[in-house]
Amino acid sequence: MKLYKNKLFAVILTVVAVVTFSSCSSDDDYEWRRGTLNLSTEFDKDPIYTDNKGRFSFSYDLRAEDIGGIDARRLDIVDVRSIESEVFLFYGELFVAGDHVNIRLSADGVNSRTLRMIVDNDKEAKVIDADYHLLQEFMSDMAYNLARRGQLNFYIDGELLDIPQQTYFDFEVKNIFDFEIRY
Repeated sequence: MKLYKNKLFAVILTVVAVVTFSSCSSDDDYEWRRGTLNLSTEFDKDPIYTDNKGRFSFSYDLRAEDIGGIDARRLDIVDVRSIESEVFLFYGELFVAGDHVNIRLSADGVNSRTLRMIVDNDKEAKVIDADYHLLQEFMSDMAYNLARRGQLNFYIDGELLDIPQQTYFDFEVKNIFDFEIRY
């Protein structure tokens, strides 16, 4: 009889544990929301200047409030997916179609990525197709860290490979993300 009671107690304990832990988290506790992170020097007082060898370096101090469409400070963000990410260098006084640019993107708490860009017929430098996935990975990681930390520094370093002289241009980043939110 004692053996029967022990087995019955073990079965009841197992059923209670399974029911308890299976109800802790469900898909109903998560939701995907759309957000954006866009930056531009187009309307700043000064454009980005290169040194006399075509190299440049600048940074942004970002805050969670820079993420549009969601309140990143108040939400528990568990994942970020890049839907669309773009980086442009434009209004370059010396840009010629076919010119090459290398840029290195880095941010606090995010592994840096080096991307190759090429100037198109509209005199805009854009990330080449082969490096687009690196841009999306970086931007997703940066948006996740920005949302979780509340602030970070975003660094952009690069070199105009076909223009080894002093010049200027404007810089723009456009991002659309899906943020997975836990309630």
